[in-house]
Amino acid sequence: MLQFIQKGCEVELSRTHYGQRRIFRGFEPTEDHTDLFDFESVAYPIRSAVEPKAGPMESETQPFEGSAPWSCIAQPADGARDKLLSAATELFCQNGFAATGVDTIVQHAATAKSTLYAHFKSKENLIDAVLAREGKAWRDWFFARLKTIPGTPAVKLAAVFDVLQEWFQDPRFYGCPFINAISEASSDNDRLRAAAAEHKSHVNVWIKAQALELGHPDPDQFVREMTILIDGAIVAAQISRNSDFAQTAKSMIVTRLRNLGSIPLASTTDQFSVSH
Repeated sequence: MLQFIQKGCEVELSRTHYGQRRIFRGFEPTEDHTDLFDFESVAYPIRSAVEPKAGPMESETQPFEGSAPWSCIAQPADGARDKLLSAATELFCQNGFAATGVDTIVQHAATAKSTLYAHFKSKENLIDAVLAREGKAWRDWFFARLKTIPGTPAVKLAAVFDVLQEWFQDPRFYGCPFINAISEASSDNDRLRAAAAEHKSHVNVWIKAQALELGHPDPDQFVREMTILIDGAIVAAQISRNSDFAQTAKSMIVTRLRNLGSIPLASTTDQFSVSH
């Protein structure tokens, strides 16, 4: 039985400005998962990293600065190519791909336009390079976090959403760059869709491996179910600035895993408890 208790149901959307993000806190859902898996060894390490601040609804402005382990933004850049990539990544992720022009990028990188075209033949090539580098940085962080999680494949699959919530709660979270780029592109832009598919294939291979180890009767279908929950949580968290969509998605996949029947369940109702 799943129970969802929400405190302070008022949610205010945030405005994003160049160089800063306005964050609204105070929406504090709690969940009571009963008769589920024994995730006790997994919940506590992740809980400490994603626990939000308590308190009334308030807004605060924070600069979009400093490096994050899941992004190339603000990472050290030595040569002109790296400076252009870092500048483009920051501007694309903050202001959008379509709204960011080449002149703005070269000014931000303190380089010449001829230097940009010497390394990248076009803005499209620059976008491709940004997505490839940003995607690898995110995957390196994501899989490194998953490797720290002990337990069964079911535990690891559910913990995916704890790791995602950790990402959502970072004030530098700007959503998925692949989803953002495709949402701005024309409907026939197969180049960006191919880049997104390549990025997601790494995650899908990992999910399918866990499903196979579980003995899932249709691993490919399970990958599609996880994709819907992962992408849905990312977009919902980006729009609402509410990281708890990750826990909503987690409760859904836990219910799905329970219904398989072959998944070991906790024998008591108090063996699995997550607070965030």
